[in-house]
Amino acid sequence: MAEAYSEKGRLPACILDEKILDQVWSILGQDGEFIWQAVVGTGGDLLGQQKDRPQEIVTDRGRLGELLATLPRIDSLQFTAEMEGKGAVSFSFRNYNPPAGALVVAGQDAAWTIQRFDALGGLFASHRDERADRLYGKLMFVIINSVVPLAVASLIAVLATVFIVPAWIRQSEFLWWTTAGTVVLTLWLASKISNKLIIHCLQKHPYIRWPS
Repeated sequence: MAEAYSEKGRLPACILDEKILDQVWSILGQDGEFIWQAVVGTGGDLLGQQKDRPQEIVTDRGRLGELLATLPRIDSLQFTAEMEGKGAVSFSFRNYNPPAGALVVAGQDAAWTIQRFDALGGLFASHRDERADRLYGKLMFVIINSVVPLAVASLIAVLATVFIVPAWIRQSEFLWWTTAGTVVLTLWLASKISNKLIIHCLQKHPYIRWPS
């Protein structure tokens, strides 16, 4: 099928449940039967460094709800559906660094494409996890991922240099070596602090979660 129109956008951090799945089926079922598949990430590291992440492919509606409800943590969710003669829908969530959500709708008719995009986008927006969504906004996440770790690491590195490295070394021809070491230490510490902050945030405020 050659799609002539498409709409895409960000999905907020969400609290998923059976109700939202039923509503997704209701929206997609307006055009009759549809073919769908979900790929659910069942494990993996929170920093997103693991390449081969455990997944389960699901094509049964009951199994999808059961799996999402029983996983200790939903690592990711990618859902695709095709409505014959109309178009296709895809939405995805990533519950590891960098956490994100996205919706794409492509169809042969502009009105259909926009209507399905608005309906699904509005549905997920109504289940928005406000605290998590604010936390993973662009500005806030930059602060968590870069600004805070660099500030804390710089302070630690400077204090370490002052109290550990003798003054005569800092004031001698070794000054440049001391400065270079301080920079390396700062970057190393910032990376460690950033990783710990990201893990803490994702553990406490997942991008997507199923209510317990």
